[in-house]
Amino acid sequence: GLAPEHAPDPSEHEASYWLGTLVQKKIMILLCLGPVRGTLELQPYDEEAEAYEVPTIPGSFIILRADAMWHRHCAHSKAHILSCFLVGHEGRKTGSNWV
Repeated sequence: GLAPEHAPDPSEHEASYWLGTLVQKKIMILLCLGPVRGTLELQPYDEEAEAYEVPTIPGSFIILRADAMWHRHCAHSKAHILSCFLVGHEGRKTGSNWV
């Protein structure tokens, strides 16, 4: 992809589409590619819950509830993380609610 300063601004239609998709995120899957170790900070949206730190090493595979917690990855140099979101549809009466 393009660096943020070189990427074109999305149209109103594109922004609306992606906002609608991103608010449905339920599960986030992370694969730590390295080359360095890092730390994944997890903070539940519940104000009374404490933050939790998970060490990340190349090859680590992490699954987290993206709809229930805020997350941030930190490393002392460049660390690559492959991520994927599983989204759900609210209010469906029948069938699976996962996309």
